[in-house]
Amino acid sequence: MNVKIFRLQRSPRISSKLVTRLVRTVLKHESCASNLINIVLADDDHLRHLNRTFFHKNRPTNVIAFALGELAEIYISLDRSRDQADVYYYIAHGLLHIAGHDHLTSADERIMNRKCLEYISKAFRKRGAR
Repeated sequence: MNVKIFRLQRSPRISSKLVTRLVRTVLKHESCASNLINIVLADDDHLRHLNRTFFHKNRPTNVIAFALGELAEIYISLDRSRDQADVYYYIAHGLLHIAGHDHLTSADERIMNRKCLEYISKAFRKRGAR
């Protein structure tokens, strides 16, 4: 699996090693056909454009994810990310969307939130610690 990070604007320091570990952790437990994961760090204007173009919603959002067969792309608005932790959370959130999860109901939203936090905890746990 190949993970690439594209920065379309200045971003908090994001470790590509930690991002790759997070992606592998999520995809170890979730179904995903993609072998290439592009993570695009952008701004509200960029995500508003994507949201309007593909979902007919003229507003920015925190994450938009596309599963395109072998390729998956996750777009994250850094304007909606307070810090590094938010960016990692939105990466996990986008991966769950790629795996088929959604949050149309509050129950679904709670499930996705729990899974994001669980996968982040697993991915960032120091080696040897349990």
